[in-house]
This record gives sequence, C-alpha cells and structure tokens, in this order.
Amino acid sequence: MGLLAKSVENASSLNEQINKTKAVFGDASKSVLAFSQTTADKLGLSRIEALTAAGAFGNMFKTTGLAEPKSAPPLAATPAIAPIRPR
Repeated sequence: MGLLAKSVENASSLNEQINKTKAVFGDASKSVLAFSQTTADKLGLSRIEALTAAGAFGNMFKTTGLAEPKSAPPLAATPAIAPIRPR
C-alpha cells in the first residue's frame, strides 16, 4: 500500500473513532478527545488506539450501567407502604 493510500486510510480511521467517541461520551467527548491528543507522547499509544480503547471502556460502562447517574426509582416502581395507625 502506498504512502498516500495509508495516510487516507489512517485519516478515515481517526475520523471514525472521533465520531464513535462523540456518540459514546456525548458532552464529555471533548475531554476524551483532548486526552487522545497526548497519548502518543505520554503512553506510546496513537490517537486512534487511545480513542478505540476509550470507546470500548465507555461502551462497557454504559452497558453495565456504571456510566449512568444513579437516581431514585420512579414512584410507580416503589411498593406501596400502608400508613401505620395506632389502635
């Protein structure tokens, strides 16, 4: 594969990972994208590798519910409790 073809392939792969990151992390994707710009120097990972790994963890956390904020269950899902009345 020629240098130009490889460059186009890498640019396409990076663009795909950026889009996946935005889909997985939403508003937080800006932080993940900024982090990915430092991983080559700090961790020895290319930007594509860093975004691929972050996306895999993000998807795993979403699937297991670890990424979702905890909230009280809706009232309809809580069992009704009869009031205690003195006899």
